[in-house]
Amino acid sequence: MLLLSSNNYLGLATHPALRAAATAAIARYGCGTGASRLIAGHLDLHAEVEAKLAAFKGTPAALLFPSGYQANVGAITALVGRGDHVYSDALNHASIIDGCRLSGATIHVYPHRDITVLERLLAVERLILAASIEAGEEGGNTGERQADVDPGLGRGVTKSSAAVGSASPRVSSAAAGRATCRTLVRKRIVQSLRTCWK
Repeated sequence: MLLLSSNNYLGLATHPALRAAATAAIARYGCGTGASRLIAGHLDLHAEVEAKLAAFKGTPAALLFPSGYQANVGAITALVGRGDHVYSDALNHASIIDGCRLSGATIHVYPHRDITVLERLLAVERLILAASIEAGEEGGNTGERQADVDPGLGRGVTKSSAAVGSASPRVSSAAAGRATCRTLVRKRIVQSLRTCWK
């Protein structure tokens, strides 16, 4: 029987092998580490399981979080920050919402599973990005150009405000490359969401 109302939906918490391993760990390490890993709670067990997970996933390293909530908050704040934009489904879990808020990034909330609004949001930022690059090439003020692009997309939609590049006489080829890369990433995001939501 599957118990989908808990995290123990496969019944592994009472599996004989896991119970034996937990008992052996308590006998060796005691009940808990006594502190967070950052302070004095790091054990060889942490390093061992992370190394095994990394090998299993084929990655250089792995990092364990004590809960799904902390995993989302930690990952999001590590990946994005001020000057970045996050597009968040209105019904995302609280851990994702808190991670976005703590990151300092500009958050754009779109209605649940509404791919049409998401595409419009991404299209607006592409216009802002193009205006920023054009203004940079003309030696104009990128902030003023961005302020002109605000079609008012409706409920749950915020105005994009971050500039790509600065008000310099020319935008570097690196900035143009980043713009192209971001456009491709956005297209893949929308394609992936369309696939998931079919």
